Amino acid sequence: MTYLKQVLYNLERNPKVLYALQKANSNLKAWGYTEHGIRHAKITSQRAIYILRKLSYPEEDIYLAGIAGFLHDIGNIVSRFNHEISSAFLSMEILKEMNVKYEHIIRVMSAIGSHEDNSFLDIPDNIAAALVIADKSDVHRSRVQNNDIKTFDIHDRVNYAVERDVLIVNKNHSKHDIILDLKINTNYSSIIEYFEIFLHRMKMCKRSAEVISSEFHLIINGQKMA
Repeated sequence: MTYLKQVLYNLERNPKVLYALQKANSNLKAWGYTEHGIRHAKITSQRAIYILRKLSYPEEDIYLAGIAGFLHDIGNIVSRFNHEISSAFLSMEILKEMNVKYEHIIRVMSAIGSHEDNSFLDIPDNIAAALVIADKSDVHRSRVQNNDIKTFDIHDRVNYAVERDVLIVNKNHSKHDIILDLKINTNYSSIIEYFEIFLHRMKMCKRSAEVISSEFHLIINGQKMA
């Protein structure tokens, strides 16, 4: 097992990290947010790894993206506001304790700090790009933490309506395709509502895909949206 693969393996079993992710998610549940805990951390990590592996990036970059994906939301234990910044600095402390090389810690911090953006800044590198797409593509009914359907807000409705979310990477000769294929049950939410809350995130995915020489496509219920 390579050094960074071992780091990720250890992270996923680190009781301190798991406790912090659970606490971060319990905070978000209390604040009315969808799930951002261990489940989301694992899916984001796995998808970030999948994206860079399919596009034949070096193993170092692949596992740095996986590490960033697992830790990217841990700052929610502090606050939802600017959680990408607190996540980056908490990750630094965790990775220093695990004796991760300084240059690798910096690259993880940079990616995590870039995964939320309300100013449409450029995505700095391939690790950040994979993290953004992996994070924003995780939309599914299993993320809904509100058990009372009658009190669902728009975020609950949209996530609950998504019965299938599949991320597909097709490597081509020049531009590659990254496809998010969703099945949305319109009995719970309309397609328009999806775009009300996810348009900015899909734009981030589009910008991120360009960084890794790819085009981002969204398919909803068999229809290509972008």
